Amino acid sequence: MKKILIISIIMACSSFVVPVVAFGNENSNDKLIRREIWMKEKNISYSNSSDPIVLDFKKLKSLAQLDAILDDYLRKHFEEYTVRGIAYFYRSEGQFRLAFTLVDHRDRKAFVYFDVTEAYKKLEKSGNKKEREKLKIRLRKHTGETETDNKNK
Repeated sequence: MKKILIISIIMACSSFVVPVVAFGNENSNDKLIRREIWMKEKNISYSNSSDPIVLDFKKLKSLAQLDAILDDYLRKHFEEYTVRGIAYFYRSEGQFRLAFTLVDHRDRKAFVYFDVTEAYKKLEKSGNKKEREKLKIRLRKHTGETETDNKNK
């Protein structure tokens, strides 16, 4: 009788210990999974440099208008975000990219890339000399050239 009582007490106690250990492991795994999700949500890329967003620039007349088009797009699609940085890229294929780093109130980042090659081609053909000069300055940001580099050539 004593053996049965001892065995039943051990069984009853072990049934309380095992779930507690399992519950603790689930919590740590759950925290790990939530952390991985949080890290993925922290930096969100909506496009990339090899597959950028291409907008319609048919009515484009100036760089100010180009900036307004990009700003409107960002405001419309990323209304909770603010622009924290802009990077200028030039690809060897003759393509120009703008990359925007956006941050929201939860400190999540979004990276948005635009292909502005067609816009620049259109502005290069513009009859407005001031716009072409502004474009040359902007193109230097993409290629990393300085004004002294151009004078030395």
